[in-house]
Amino acid sequence: MIDECQSNQDLVDLMNDGGNRYFAWNFVNLYYGGKATIEFRRGPGAEDVDNCFAWVEFSVTFVQAAILSGSIRGLEQYEQNVEGLRNFILNNTQPLNTPQAMQKIFNGKSGSLMVRKTPTLTTEQRVVLQKKTEVDDKKNLMLKKCIAAGMVAGN
Repeated sequence: MIDECQSNQDLVDLMNDGGNRYFAWNFVNLYYGGKATIEFRRGPGAEDVDNCFAWVEFSVTFVQAAILSGSIRGLEQYEQNVEGLRNFILNNTQPLNTPQAMQKIFNGKSGSLMVRKTPTLTTEQRVVLQKKTEVDDKKNLMLKKCIAAGMVAGN
């Protein structure tokens, strides 16, 4: 599917379901005129610098590995489980990467843990999700926090 994308916008639409930014990896800012960033939205909270660095290293190395693999054919050699993800990342590290930093992410995890399939939403669940999305689209929590902290003037 990725190989069929003809542009960045095609890739963003594929990865974020037609421009929906509510995914763990938000590619929507790659649209024309966007900030040209990828947002990692669902990482676990990091309580110390080592955990923070581990997730930064994971994210950067994952993106580099995806670029190096080139196509779906490069991915077929890896199992679709935690161990396959780990091998994919570690087999595609670059000289400047620090793969040992992200070991704490994989430590204690079962290598055979498989991807969980997302269940299909009922019509009622889709309606509820759509309403929540519409409300979220109107929020700017960071701006509210900055106003409350006196960092910017309120409206």
